[in-house]
Amino acid sequence: MNITEYVDTLTRLCLQGHAIYARTHATAMIEFDPLAGQLGLATVAASTLDHEGQRRAVEAARALAPRQPAVLEARAVLAATTDPDAAVEAARAVVAAESAPRAINGLARALFASGRVDDAERTWEGLVQEFGDADAHVQLAANKSDERAVLDHLVAAFFASPKDDRPFQQLVQIWRERSWPIGLALYARHM
Repeated sequence: MNITEYVDTLTRLCLQGHAIYARTHATAMIEFDPLAGQLGLATVAASTLDHEGQRRAVEAARALAPRQPAVLEARAVLAATTDPDAAVEAARAVVAAESAPRAINGLARALFASGRVDDAERTWEGLVQEFGDADAHVQLAANKSDERAVLDHLVAAFFASPKDDRPFQQLVQIWRERSWPIGLALYARHM
């Protein structure tokens, strides 16, 4: 398992209410892979709003591998807790080190959080055009007021990443609230 997968696994554990288990695992991981362990601790601390613990873990990871993209990403997440403009610059450093969709999505989220909504939307639209990125579709759907655009983005997100249940859950909610026939027709058209 690479560091990104490890961090994502710990994030899911925290979201499911298992932060204590995730922290215990990350602490034990330090013995086998110090960088993964510190990034894991930073992730758990961010998930539990332990900003001081997050800062300590990010600094420890930075001391181990200052230019590693996952470390740069952890620094951007830390910056987002206190300074949205610094988070944008830190996210730009992640993209410069690794222009993968995950990094670009992080930049778009930082732009959005700092109030640069148009820049964030352009970044997400670029991700959709270049990579068909499911997360970018979900973000665009969340920021659109036109229901058809929302549905288009959610359907595209579902087909880009069928194992991610967020787009489908949002589609079902919209269909329940407004337009079962229209939603189902759109879904069928994409099929």
